[in-house]
Formats: sequence, structure tokens, C-alpha cells
Amino acid sequence: MDYLLSDKGRRGLEALLKGRSLFAFDFDGTLAKIVRDHHTAKLGRPIRFWLGELARRAPTAIISGRSVEDLWARVGTAVTYLIGNHGLEGLHATPQVMQQARDTSRGWKQLIEERFGAELTRHGVFVEDKSYSLSFHYRSAGQKDDARALVFRILAELSPLPRIVLGKAVVNVLPSAAPHKGAALLECMHR
Repeated sequence: MDYLLSDKGRRGLEALLKGRSLFAFDFDGTLAKIVRDHHTAKLGRPIRFWLGELARRAPTAIISGRSVEDLWARVGTAVTYLIGNHGLEGLHATPQVMQQARDTSRGWKQLIEERFGAELTRHGVFVEDKSYSLSFHYRSAGQKDDARALVFRILAELSPLPRIVLGKAVVNVLPSAAPHKGAALLECMHR
């Protein structure tokens, strides 16, 4: 594997720019380092510079589990396409699909807070509400295995059952029929 910003990597990018290419990236763990507190994630200066340079030359996309609002605050307008909530929020979802995802996530959150809020807090699990999906962060948990087991016990109680997207010390849940990152990437490629 070659580092993208090495001389060899830059030459490879230049070659790709001569054709019709879409450059799509994830945010956390790809463009930004994984950090203990997900609110502090940011683009490093070199990445921000080169991402902006690439975006001036070719269509670019960031397809992330973060919300579009969160991405916009971290990336700004340099990138052509910002797709959030694991592919749900962005180009292709209808207003009905978005409303259904919002309603489902709201119902899940209410159940979680009422039945499991204190237990999640004791285990060091933070539930992030991204309007259309929820993320269970347990990076700060003292006993990560216990925290993760609690999350999966809770997920078995949710109705309708969610689609689960695993990350590093995070479990993301979305409505099972919601568009995914692959569908978002295909839509970006089509455009």
C-alpha cells in the first residue's frame, strides 16, 4: 500500500485526474484520525489542503456515518458531495424515507432513554442522536466488552430491528430499509 500523499501517491492521483474519476472518502479513520471524543475529530492541515486541491480538479465525495451538518462544519464547501448517516442523508433519499428514518430513530431513542439511560451512563456509553440514526459510543467505557454487550442487549429490544454498522468502539443503528453507503456512492458516480 502506498501513502496517498507520497510522491508515488501524488503521481497516481495525477494519472487518475486525466480520466473521469470520482474520489470518495470516509471521514473518521480515513481523512481524520480516530479520536477519543468524536466531537474533536478534524482534518489535519495537509489533508485539508490536498482534499481542497483534489476537489478543484475532480468530483469528490465524503460518505460518512456522521450527519451532513456535522461534516459540513468540519469540511466546509470544498467537497462536491457530502453524504451522511451511512448513506441515508444526501443525494437520493426521498422526503418520505427521511421522515420514516427520523421517526424510527426518535422512537428508538425514547425507548433507550426510558429503559436503559441510567445503565448506559453507568457503563460509559454515550448515545449520539444524528436525527436519522443513532450511534452508541463506548470508547470511554472502563469495561469496553461489558459496554458493547449492553449495547447489543439493547439493540435486541428495538422495534423495528435496526441495521447495524460497526465501527471502532461505536455501534451505529439505522432503519433497515435506509439507503447505505454503497447506494450513495453509486448515486454520486451516476451524477
